[in-house]
Amino acid sequence: MTYTIAVLAGGKSTRFGANKLLFQIGTRTMLEWVLYAALNSQANEIILSVKSLKFNISDKIKDRIKVVEDEIDEYSPLIGIMSAARASTNSKIAIVSADSPLVTSNFLNLLDSYLEKMDVDGVIPIWNDGRIEVIHAAYRTSSVLSACETLTNYKNYNVKAIPSVLKRVYFLPVSYLERRDKLSITDFDSPSEILDSSKLS
Repeated sequence: MTYTIAVLAGGKSTRFGANKLLFQIGTRTMLEWVLYAALNSQANEIILSVKSLKFNISDKIKDRIKVVEDEIDEYSPLIGIMSAARASTNSKIAIVSADSPLVTSNFLNLLDSYLEKMDVDGVIPIWNDGRIEVIHAAYRTSSVLSACETLTNYKNYNVKAIPSVLKRVYFLPVSYLERRDKLSITDFDSPSEILDSSKLS
C-alpha cells in the first residue's frame, strides 16, 4: 500500500491536566503507542502534525517520521489535517489522533483499503447514533486538502465540517469493525480514562 498516516498531536491537553501524549502507559508513552501502530502499518510515510514540537521523539523511530508544524495559529484538528496533507507525498492519507493509544495498524490499513475499494474522497467511521469520526478516517489527499482550504478561507475551523465539503464520502459503520479495531477510535481526555496497559498489544 502507498499511503500516508498523519498523527494529529497539536491539542492543548486542557482536560488532561498535563501533556497527555507523554503520559506513560506500560512500556510506552501514549504518543509512542500511536506512532508504533502507524510504523507497523503498510503506510510508506508517517507524518506527526504538531502545533510546535515541544517534546522529544524516541531515537529508535524519529528518522522514520516527518514532523510538520501547523501553518495557522488556530487550535483545531482541521489545521493539522491541512498541514499534513500539504506535506504528504502520497495521494491518500489516513488520519489518527495522537491520544488514541489503542489504535491498530490493521485499522489504519483497513481505512486505506476501503478508500481504494469504494473509490471515494473520504472513508469516515460512523456510530449507530450518527456520530462520525473525522479524525480517525482516510481521505484522498488532494480532496481533503481542498476541503480544509475552503473551510479555513471562511474561517470555519470545525473539523466535523470536512464531510460537507467533500463530494463523495463513504461512512463506514463502526459495527463492521472487529472489536480490537473498534478500540482504535477510543481517545482519552483524563488519566482516569486510561485503560489497563495489558489491553495494549
